[in-house]
Amino acid sequence: MAVRAREAGGPGQAGPLMPSKKEPSPSLAAEFRRILGPQSRILAEGAELELYARDQADIPETLRRMLIRTVPDLVIQPETVEDVANVVSAAYDLGIPVVPRAGASFPLGGSVPTMGGIALDLSSLRRILSIDRIQRLADVEAGVRWSTLSEQLRGDGLALRTYPSSWFSSVGGWVSTGGYGINSLTFGHLSRNVAAIQVVTPTGGIEWIDETHRDFSLYFGTEGQLGIVTRVVVKVRPMPKAEGTSLLHFATAEEAFAFASELLEAGPPMHMLYFDPHRMQTLNRLMPQPFLREAHSLLVRVEDGSGPTLERRASGKGSLAPHHHGAYLWRERFFPLKPKRLGPGVLGSELIVDEGAATAVFEEWRRIADRAGLVPETEAHFLDGRRVLGLCTFLTDPRQSGVYAVHSVLAVHMTMAGVRLGGRPYGTGIWQTPMMAARFGEEEALRLRREKLRRDPKGLLNPGKFFAIRSRYANLLGLAMTPPLANVGLRLLGPLLPSLARMTYRPPSAHGTVLEASAIECSSCGACVPVCPAYMATGSELVTGRGKLQLASKLLSGRPVRPEDAHAMFLCIHCGACERVCQSELPLVKAYEDLEALVAGRFGVPRERIDAFAAAVQESKEYRQLLGAGMVPEAFYTYKEGRSGGV
Repeated sequence: MAVRAREAGGPGQAGPLMPSKKEPSPSLAAEFRRILGPQSRILAEGAELELYARDQADIPETLRRMLIRTVPDLVIQPETVEDVANVVSAAYDLGIPVVPRAGASFPLGGSVPTMGGIALDLSSLRRILSIDRIQRLADVEAGVRWSTLSEQLRGDGLALRTYPSSWFSSVGGWVSTGGYGINSLTFGHLSRNVAAIQVVTPTGGIEWIDETHRDFSLYFGTEGQLGIVTRVVVKVRPMPKAEGTSLLHFATAEEAFAFASELLEAGPPMHMLYFDPHRMQTLNRLMPQPFLREAHSLLVRVEDGSGPTLERRASGKGSLAPHHHGAYLWRERFFPLKPKRLGPGVLGSELIVDEGAATAVFEEWRRIADRAGLVPETEAHFLDGRRVLGLCTFLTDPRQSGVYAVHSVLAVHMTMAGVRLGGRPYGTGIWQTPMMAARFGEEEALRLRREKLRRDPKGLLNPGKFFAIRSRYANLLGLAMTPPLANVGLRLLGPLLPSLARMTYRPPSAHGTVLEASAIECSSCGACVPVCPAYMATGSELVTGRGKLQLASKLLSGRPVRPEDAHAMFLCIHCGACERVCQSELPLVKAYEDLEALVAGRFGVPRERIDAFAAAVQESKEYRQLLGAGMVPEAFYTYKEGRSGGV
């Protein structure tokens, strides 16, 4: 029986909700406990640590094992910026690597440890400190999600200028990893939309750097190599008075890009996206009743009344889709990984390309994928400076481990093929380290290396990636992924990869039960984390959708799981908030119920812990905010006696 949220006391005698709430016993954890604020959280053992060994990407296990140690020794969730500085300073003195992390929605390993050390989880720094309507500035901590900031601004009649398609990623994360996204056609790179950033240096200092400082650009896209972004002052704008979206279809990609060029010459729209027919086909496959035309398409977003002008220009050059088609695709801009559930995996390449070279790069991607027996799908965001951010993806199956490894190398081959045609990689991380110079240019790459040596002489901040990979087995992976060897190797292997992929790939089998399918179809995007009341009450990702499904994979595969970690699966109020934001549209609540039954059968039911958890959720300020925003229902239930019951 469901119950209504009520005032409740604390946990009582049930003990800590999560094992990590106990005082840390390892000496290293105890050392850091002494320098942290009382609300900072330290994880020193258990399944929670393993959640920090990956980001959004599914990496072939053979490659993962070659890294020195992807599971951190400690995870620290700081209470304040001063905590961040104290951790970094102490780690520098002790010679311990520090890896910054927040939403972990970056797919290239930028937040993945390579040599153990400390994973510094900035998701706990999630306060919106001020919104200045006069100056049109928002001062936020690095862990604030773009979705949260947008909602807060809306209440003040303001809007974001630009934002990522990974809507639930953190503000600091996008500063560190990317910076091109929605509305970048009008407002440009994120660095043009930030007034100042606060940075913790590699030795533990705290600095404010505004947009006029000569080092300002060094922190955008360098993935925490030169400092940890802890606070961002974001430029915002008044809410637009009117908005509209049009979808236009063309016979060829060349015709679509020619019309896009005409629009840009006349005065650019707010944002513009290109979809190839295969992308439109996949979107149709994901619908109960398909309605999109599978053609080369442009999605054009306009503001304040320029829609009729656009439609007149399109007359005779492209066909205009019904209005609701464009509106649907605009809503889907936040769910680029939804096709993963069809695979149940997805891989791809992402490049910034001059507008005039885009169709040639897309055609080369299509040619390589066709030879591999894969169906590539392409979409592109138009950017300022007559460039596009192109993304080519294809479905794959991580369960076919050998094939998945080949497909992963094939994706790198496709990226390098695009680089040879003038493209520039969008990210570096671990897996695109050989293309770091291609991304920044030789001169800027040399400057970044010099700055790294000057600022971080011990090489402890986010090590073993970006500039050079450090790996096990005599650094075999690191040597293979130096630019000269990687280029030579992929040039030699490139012609063979498509044939090898075609010969070995088999159509994927059924995805299994609801729980099994959810575990392999999850995109690990992290959208479920900031809307989860259980996460707000415990601070643990283990109780979120992403965490539960990763632990479910361990249970289903027969790997060992500690009872106290398994019992965390019961810390759920089945509110369905995660389902509402899940870009893969997974039946998460049903999957959780099946997972709880599995855990109950193997480990029993911790009734006192469940009761204490339900009380802690209702005391959480964040839960009440979610309740007020309509994200969670007032009535909820937790697991009881193998069935849904009253709290």
